[in-house]
Amino acid sequence: MNSSPPLSEQQRIAQFVGSDPLPCRLKTRFIKTLRPLMSHAFSLVRRNPELIYISDNIARGGNWLYLWARAYTDRAETPSCPSYLLHAQGMQPWIEEFPALADLTTMPTEKFSFFQRRASGLPNDVENHFFPGQLNAFIKDCLLSSEVFNHRLENIRSNVMENTVVLSIRRGDYYSVPFINARYGIDTVGYVRQAVHLLQQEVTPSNFVVVSDEPQWCAENLAFLADIAPVSFDKGPGGMFEDLAKMATARWLILTNTTFGYWGGYIAQARSQAQVFVPDIHEYDPVADISVTALGSARPRPHSASFTAVHHPEGKNWITGQTQ
Repeated sequence: MNSSPPLSEQQRIAQFVGSDPLPCRLKTRFIKTLRPLMSHAFSLVRRNPELIYISDNIARGGNWLYLWARAYTDRAETPSCPSYLLHAQGMQPWIEEFPALADLTTMPTEKFSFFQRRASGLPNDVENHFFPGQLNAFIKDCLLSSEVFNHRLENIRSNVMENTVVLSIRRGDYYSVPFINARYGIDTVGYVRQAVHLLQQEVTPSNFVVVSDEPQWCAENLAFLADIAPVSFDKGPGGMFEDLAKMATARWLILTNTTFGYWGGYIAQARSQAQVFVPDIHEYDPVADISVTALGSARPRPHSASFTAVHHPEGKNWITGQTQ
């Protein structure tokens, strides 16, 4: 499978946001309004048995995994009508790390045509978009079946022990782009302090391992962790998949609101009885002035019911800082 050169972070974010957040907001509302109508109209002529999932340009590994998982579970439910995820720039490293994903992926020149049934959106409500056991089945069949990833897990065991706490800290565009920051930018330091406080009621950490896209920021702002136990902020040579393996190996996890981190939590819980701490919010809608949650629930959509929600000690919103 040939791969296209991946978009740089600047190109990816520019496609989603542009120079002004207003066009992005208008585009989002336009799509949400017209997409269901267009989908219904096209469904009258698109009758091919295969279903193709299409990811948004802003999507990356964590979001793609939800779509691959959905294609996997579709096949289990309806084997005669296989589903695929349409290949996008940047996917190839994931397919090389987890070869089973190749069978769930199609190139635009293969099965994709105007008459092809297709679906978009993000099936990330893990308690409602998947039946019990389906996500674990995908993890075991498509992720933990990888010899390369299992080799990473074995190599990490010496650094991630029984009482090691692994923290996944998302920075990047969550804080550098105002539009994205308003939706996802939590008070990282305050959240980590509170999460560690709760975790210490369950276990005495032997050491902390921090994985992040900005390890230097973490070393400067989370140095207080060293007052509790030894801490590592080092970025390993294995990049993002080494980070994922560190989370997957951990018995104790503190995650910020990132889908990449959530997948570390899902995998860790599929492998063992991992305890996963997460902020009680994933996304905030500044226009509607509400936290985005699963329908009829206070639970953020990507949060497994087995995750432990960390609430602000003063009852505030982790993103806005306002009292809820």
